[in-house]
Amino acid sequence: MEYADELSRESEEQISAATDLLEDIFDQKVNDTKFKNVTPIIIEILWSNFSILKMLDEELDDPTFHLNEKTQEEEYIFLEEAIFGLQSLLLTRFYANLELNKLSYSVSLH
Repeated sequence: MEYADELSRESEEQISAATDLLEDIFDQKVNDTKFKNVTPIIIEILWSNFSILKMLDEELDDPTFHLNEKTQEEEYIFLEEAIFGLQSLLLTRFYANLELNKLSYSVSLH
């Protein structure tokens, strides 16, 4: 459960930073090729993060728990499709952030 909360916080932070970066680019109204290249990457990061949040919300709306017989702790169970979907979105977000970093931009909070 902690990981899901951490992932949600990270996605929300990246959404905020990406939105601010996009606003800055649009405020500059520059037709520079660099800005044309960076905008789709920011959009991809936004899409990935919003999709991650949506998927987590859907999974956490009706949680499934399992009692671990060894530890006697309740464990949260994610559906296999959700895990694969999150993996795909996290990889997409990771590589989009790498591309953005190559263009000297970042949506990570330092």
